[in-house]
Amino acid sequence: MNRILVVAAHPDDEILGCGGFLSILGNSGSEIKTVFMTDGESSRIGNESDIDILNKIDLRRESAKKAAEIMNALPPTFLNYPDNSLDSVALLELVKSIEKVILEFQPDTVITHYSRDLNIDHQKTCDAVLTATRPTPGFCVKTTLFFEVPSSTEWRLDGVNVDFSANFFVDIEKVIKQKEKLFHAYGSEMRNWPHPRSWEAINASHMQRGSIVGLKYAERLKIGRMYYE
Repeated sequence: MNRILVVAAHPDDEILGCGGFLSILGNSGSEIKTVFMTDGESSRIGNESDIDILNKIDLRRESAKKAAEIMNALPPTFLNYPDNSLDSVALLELVKSIEKVILEFQPDTVITHYSRDLNIDHQKTCDAVLTATRPTPGFCVKTTLFFEVPSSTEWRLDGVNVDFSANFFVDIEKVIKQKEKLFHAYGSEMRNWPHPRSWEAINASHMQRGSIVGLKYAERLKIGRMYYE
């Protein structure tokens, strides 16, 4: 994995889902680019003042930039689609936006959301990525991976194939402090224990994921498609 594109619905999803894995890749010299579909805040307009929302959007963007620096990634790209309303945007438009980034960046690996998350933006981001990464002859993308997001993936209860069924585990013991630093870069979005987005809960999940495969700390992902030439 030399050039990795992470497509996330909201700034902070990338860290919650695979911040440790991205730290390992960034530390090893891989090029990492993060793309955010929405600002993660504008859906709250009406509940809070416009000024407060704009300030929160700016804070999220600064947090995303800080997180990118911590994991040695390129500056992030913000596509500015409506927050928690990606289902109001034509899928073709979302796909074309992602295709444009892929054409410019030429990633060999794309990492995005699991399709069965509770959050509608996560679902639509996954749909758009899967469409944009159709495996045509000569295509640059060889690997597609899905990450889980605490307080979203595990909260989806209805339907079939809800279980994440991870089949790709990453040993993050050497970068656990770096992952914690990334967590705190998005401090305004995190919660106190016992919320799933508290550091205590996330760190416990690292240990639980690790115990499945004989590791002290691990993140888990799901392989969508993977091949080598």
